[in-house]
Amino acid sequence: MKKATVIHIQWEGPFTLTEISKLDDLVRDYGVYQVYGHHPTYGAGSLLYIGQANQQTFYNRLSQENWQFEERDCNFFVETVRHQPAFK
Repeated sequence: MKKATVIHIQWEGPFTLTEISKLDDLVRDYGVYQVYGHHPTYGAGSLLYIGQANQQTFYNRLSQENWQFEERDCNFFVETVRHQPAFK
């Protein structure tokens, strides 16, 4: 039987864009992130985007997406991942 891998994601945040600017360490500040903010249909606190920073930091990736125009309404969450085998 194949072993499954369970990925536990522990989200950290919320962060503002100003706080995200400090997540600029190439050794540890990369991975998956979520953006929550105001959506015209679903209202405040809605999940707007899930993205991934590969081979670049959260700060570099998020700066490319022009979230600064939405900063007053957005919260950013970043992840830490731990891999564990699901079956022995």
